[in-house]
Amino acid sequence: AFVVAAAAEIFVSSTPIDWEASWSVGARRLLPLTPILAVAGARGTDRILARLRVRPSRWVATAVVLLTLVANIPTATTLRGDRAYRQEELYLRGLGLGVLFRPLDRYVGDLAVLPAELAFAARYRLPVGRYREVLFERYQRDYRTLIFANDVLSMEDPDVRRITRGFAEGNDGAARLRSDEAHPSRATVVFRAGWPFATHVTVTASAPDARAPVALRVGRGAALGDVMYEPREGLRVGADVRAYTFEVPPGAFDSGIFELVLETSSSSSTEVLIHAVRIEDRTPRTPFPIAPLQPLRR
Repeated sequence: AFVVAAAAEIFVSSTPIDWEASWSVGARRLLPLTPILAVAGARGTDRILARLRVRPSRWVATAVVLLTLVANIPTATTLRGDRAYRQEELYLRGLGLGVLFRPLDRYVGDLAVLPAELAFAARYRLPVGRYREVLFERYQRDYRTLIFANDVLSMEDPDVRRITRGFAEGNDGAARLRSDEAHPSRATVVFRAGWPFATHVTVTASAPDARAPVALRVGRGAALGDVMYEPREGLRVGADVRAYTFEVPPGAFDSGIFELVLETSSSSSTEVLIHAVRIEDRTPRTPFPIAPLQPLRR
């Protein structure tokens, strides 16, 4: 059997096939593994069949598992990977039974990662169902070209608003912070940062009803307290929409789940509109050299 598998592998490897679909890698890279996996899995399959003969009830469990796998094939091959999906969209979609997971999405959470979701909800005080949405990577950077992607948290984006806490609905898609001297206002944006370095943060904000500039502090949330980026006086937000940029202290930013804290207070009742937050790394870095394409030789 191993001789046949080796011969089949050599034959497949030598054939000039390397087609690619939008969701797959080259077929030539996968087909050589098929004979090896078939031979390696034959013994395990024989053992499984022997145990199923001893207890026929296990056929039912096997059928359920296989049915679930087959039903999820359309999901695995058609859904895009650039956003978080609900269980309703992921499971049993091929059979049209995804609606059965709707109550779990709404009231419980994702059963596959429920312990992590509960710890996440306790730490960041967001609904359990926001866990997968927070894991969607933002502030990305291509490791070859060093081009940034998703480096702006726009409050007009409904997906961004779902991973925030403490904001009220604002005008023109902005998020609103209400405060007074006795009751300062604090809001958070929880997201997953892909790039571990940041040197500057730009907050686009305005305080249209304020008679004087309002102090806005921006910091990183931590389990034992908040590390503030700006000095105690914070950013001075005026009535007009403006971008306020400040430097990030060394070591205050890292990749992974990041809790961005925005806090404001004023001597009179006022509100600050947060339009967007942009994270930047202005450190000069050299892109990875890409070798030029060589012409094919025949």
